[in-house]
Amino acid sequence: MLLKNIFETSFRRRSLICYISEPFQRQLSFPVHSNERQVKSIAMAIRDLQFNVDVCSFSDTVERVDHDFIFGQGPSFVDIVGRKTSAVAVFYATGAHSFHNNRAELDRLLALAGRRGTRLLPKRLNHTEVLAYASDAVICTGNQWTIGTYAGLTTGPVFRAPVSVYQYPEALLQKRDIEAARTSFMWIGGSGNILKGLDLVIEAFAKLPYLSLHICGHVEDEILALYADELENCRNIVCHGFLNVASADFEKLLRKCAFAVFPSASEAGAGSLLTAMGAGAIPVATIEASVDLGDYGFPIESPTVEGVRRAVEFAASTSPSSLAEMSRKSRTFVQKNHTFWHYDAQMRSALREIVGSRFAISSDSQMSKRPSAWREIIIDCRIPRLTSSCLGYGWSEFLPDGIWSIGREASLQFHVPRLPDNLVRLTFHVLPLALSTSPARTVKVIVNGREIAIWSFDKMEWRDVRCDVPQSLMGDCGFVDIRFLFEKSHGSAEGESAKDAGRLGFMLQTITASDDPTMPLSTGAPT
Repeated sequence: MLLKNIFETSFRRRSLICYISEPFQRQLSFPVHSNERQVKSIAMAIRDLQFNVDVCSFSDTVERVDHDFIFGQGPSFVDIVGRKTSAVAVFYATGAHSFHNNRAELDRLLALAGRRGTRLLPKRLNHTEVLAYASDAVICTGNQWTIGTYAGLTTGPVFRAPVSVYQYPEALLQKRDIEAARTSFMWIGGSGNILKGLDLVIEAFAKLPYLSLHICGHVEDEILALYADELENCRNIVCHGFLNVASADFEKLLRKCAFAVFPSASEAGAGSLLTAMGAGAIPVATIEASVDLGDYGFPIESPTVEGVRRAVEFAASTSPSSLAEMSRKSRTFVQKNHTFWHYDAQMRSALREIVGSRFAISSDSQMSKRPSAWREIIIDCRIPRLTSSCLGYGWSEFLPDGIWSIGREASLQFHVPRLPDNLVRLTFHVLPLALSTSPARTVKVIVNGREIAIWSFDKMEWRDVRCDVPQSLMGDCGFVDIRFLFEKSHGSAEGESAKDAGRLGFMLQTITASDDPTMPLSTGAPT
């Protein structure tokens, strides 16, 4: 399904994103995959380069193509590029080049057949050779290893936009007992279990009863059948299935495990591994996992059962003091390199360079043209078309007066004008769900990873709440990534009102930005 002009802009040029369209059609209740948020960032970046933005799924068929700029991957992108359109084409590489990826998966399947006598079919074959070769440029989410798989196989430049992952609070790192956790490992991954080394990990830990393995993510039926004996009889191996990375259950598991083991054969920045690292898990991984291990990880030198066994045994034998320092460095690495802020900045920089080489664009969009004192509504939740791309997760559907936050966490992202040495005051017009029978509801406000405000609500009435954000926290693009963390309400209410009090936080109507904190702001409900 082609979504046309999602921002309802009126620029001269048209663009098409061939990737995923679902995030523009529904709201997320919790963080699922980083691509759900990243595609919205891509769309806003292309819009800010003065293109009307159309979006389709990577598997859709687009009958008519009259776009000036095409971004994406998959069959829809191949079809469009194959029509020899004059549009500038940018391939979005979220995996290694298919010459490597396909051979790597087949090698892993052949090795499995040799060990277990079972021939499974590949799950993650792809065909990026045409996409990379025929595109004007490539933007890759992996590290230098992944970029290296495209060397000599594309005619245009290759840019990097490091994958972004969910960010955990510092308190989670402090709660981990590294001495108790040093015998526990986590494998977290998605489809293509063999490509991502789950078979190697299960077989290795079946021989290491004194070390624990916690498997998180979808385990394919073929793997469940092939390793039924190990999964049933090895008490040190536990399958948890899919877990919401923002859930209390997953955080509890992260505190229990000192390590994340991931012997993948092909990645472009393994988001699952980086997510665990962001909570202080120490990586035990192959180079093909496309994550820099530095001095805070343990390399798996050989992608075999024996290679995995040696690496995890060596990791578990390391002193607790060394592991504590590696855990801290692992988290710091993710905070410095794999936040949504970094992804947005690198993606915008790459797109601007690509587009600027072919089209005339303004010197610094509209952000450099603001007056010295300004105030404007950045988000108005009564106008869904202007707001939906700014929403991350944890929100209801749109209602006439705004949107409700749902669950213990909600997020949103947007840009504000970049004015040096100024604070940006953000004013949120909200209706908190606060019951007279409950204590005050507390909300922590995290901006670009830093806690900058704590709000408390004890009445259910419209009100303005504020936070001041230093420009230095937002970077050159003026990017704001906000997370609201809601503490549970422990009141004596019963029935539906008690249920809502635990599920809903506040209704958000507008966010207004000002560069002058002394400027008076309205405190009444907008008319």
